[in-house]
Amino acid sequence: MCRFVVYKGTQPVQLSQLLTKPAHSIIRQAFDPRLRTDHRRPINGDGFGVGIQLQDGMILFTILNSEYSHAFLHLLHLCVQPAHTSIVCFGPDDNKAWNNDNLTRLAEKIKSPLVFAHVRAYTSGSLSLDNCHPFVFGKLMFMHNGEVAGFEKIKRKLQASLSDEIFSVVKGNTDSEWSFALFLSKLPDIHASHFTTQILREAMETTIISLNEFAREADIVEPSLLNFVVSDGETVVATRYISSKVHEAASLWYSSGTSFDEYAPGGHYRMSKADKRENIILIASEPLTFEKADWMEIRTNTMVVITPKMNILQIPIVDEFYVAPSDPASQNRGGTPWLITAAEWWGIFLRFLTPVFIGLEGISSLLVAQICGQKSKELASKGEEWQFSLLVLAAAAYVASATIMVLAYPAAAINPLSASLLGASVASIVFLTLIGFALRRTNVIESAGLALFLSYNVWLCGFDGTFPWNTSWDAAATY
Repeated sequence: MCRFVVYKGTQPVQLSQLLTKPAHSIIRQAFDPRLRTDHRRPINGDGFGVGIQLQDGMILFTILNSEYSHAFLHLLHLCVQPAHTSIVCFGPDDNKAWNNDNLTRLAEKIKSPLVFAHVRAYTSGSLSLDNCHPFVFGKLMFMHNGEVAGFEKIKRKLQASLSDEIFSVVKGNTDSEWSFALFLSKLPDIHASHFTTQILREAMETTIISLNEFAREADIVEPSLLNFVVSDGETVVATRYISSKVHEAASLWYSSGTSFDEYAPGGHYRMSKADKRENIILIASEPLTFEKADWMEIRTNTMVVITPKMNILQIPIVDEFYVAPSDPASQNRGGTPWLITAAEWWGIFLRFLTPVFIGLEGISSLLVAQICGQKSKELASKGEEWQFSLLVLAAAAYVASATIMVLAYPAAAINPLSASLLGASVASIVFLTLIGFALRRTNVIESAGLALFLSYNVWLCGFDGTFPWNTSWDAAATY
């Protein structure tokens, strides 16, 4: 199972900000992947490749455990030219991608508005430069994380579906490159000067359909993991896909914002969002940082499209393996069928009892507030010091409750019904408190407890990760 990362931005990015500097950079993922579904080859040390766009051309360089100075110098020479379309390969040596001095120096020197980077753990094909991703044809770059199940059984049929020209494009012998060739065969014109977003989307969809048809005809029951990504330099199309309704696809995440900068030493990067524009979009097998709020997981069997105008589209791939998000089975991918069935019934049971649980929570909270009120009366009778302390405590609770409700209310009241229910709850608490004081049946501690209970529930409804306190990602807990 491989790892890859894609960068598309309105401004060029220095390669080191993707490849080497972040705490969980693509180079670190080469030897320390955290979200692998296949543990047969836990190290991604079988090749490394980077594809970049420089003005009107693409430059691809690949490393097979390498460190060749002449290739490094040649690539730097190409990068200062106005426009080129070239491929530069580094020959074999004993150094892995994470221990490659030339790669580190390259990453510090080169900038590009479009970057494809890939570390390989081969499951099919040999260990050679020709099998390193990304693959390039004309304006198109292509990468794959996963495996085409039973590829040797469908390889001949796949090859037979290709034209002679596309057949000759393939230089290696991996399922990934042949999948790229199949993708090329779905394009109306592989030599077109421009590909629309719709053309690339449809070509990707029909590529997956064809691979599933080949597998079905060959009686292959193992699921294929098809995390593909392709770009023509303007549009990026990526997929998180598995040909199964019960298993989980290989991981895929995205992040977007206006800037991606290091905020603390040690590779601690953060995606900043100054406004609604998307100046930077990252798609990665694993998050490059440990800032939880910066990354969104892409749903299984979903296509992600980055348009030329830097808009992000998430489109479900609806076929025989698609499971709607509303289906409880979508939350239980990766488990055994009987566990999924049990979880589904348990989920129905819990949903049925949810109102009961909510009612019990409310009653218990009111009882706790009442007990606290009774205890406060006993303490207040001991002297003025206790009375003053209890008043200060109640005042602090009122202030905290008001602050939380002011912060959370706009997000909690997302529709008229929610706003009405929340308004009624706040009004009820206020009137009950006033009536209790008038009848001398309550005190400030009970009232403050009710206010805290209400504000806590408003916070639960409205919390969306946008509060000012830190939400940094604990790597050990997350992975």
